[in-house]
Amino acid sequence: MNYFSLLGGKKIKKNEPPPKNLEIIEYNQEVLKVKFNGSENKYDWIAIYKENQVEWLKEKIKFTGYGFAVKNKPGSIPAVLWLYCNNSQESNSVISNGNLLFNSDSKHKQLDQVCTKHQIEIFPLANGFYKLYFFSNNSYKKYTQPITFEIKDKELIR
Repeated sequence: MNYFSLLGGKKIKKNEPPPKNLEIIEYNQEVLKVKFNGSENKYDWIAIYKENQVEWLKEKIKFTGYGFAVKNKPGSIPAVLWLYCNNSQESNSVISNGNLLFNSDSKHKQLDQVCTKHQIEIFPLANGFYKLYFFSNNSYKKYTQPITFEIKDKELIR
């Protein structure tokens, strides 16, 4: 949407937010590299959820609660991996464009405790389908449509 203001009888187009973009650059057993553009807030974040994550957790650990709601959507349970756009889980500045490196340090701490207890490895990613999300300002408002990808035999399938 374009926004205009009147100044001296002329219409002036104000700067619009940069376009939002998200893509997977690389995956190996040590890192999943993601490129993003268009972050506007210091608490913008990118997360990886296993597709059908609630069902997956129920099957793996006889899911009985652990404080998680049982809806199958972002926010109802922790992401498998997540980072603010400054490439950490503590945000201190706005980074508009860049690369994130997801690895074993990117795990959600609460989910990692549950998975460790039940001997479920979070990273490297297990076989299955995943969704990569770009969220706004500590919320679950999506900047872009999620990217679905598959890990099969330790390889990224696009």
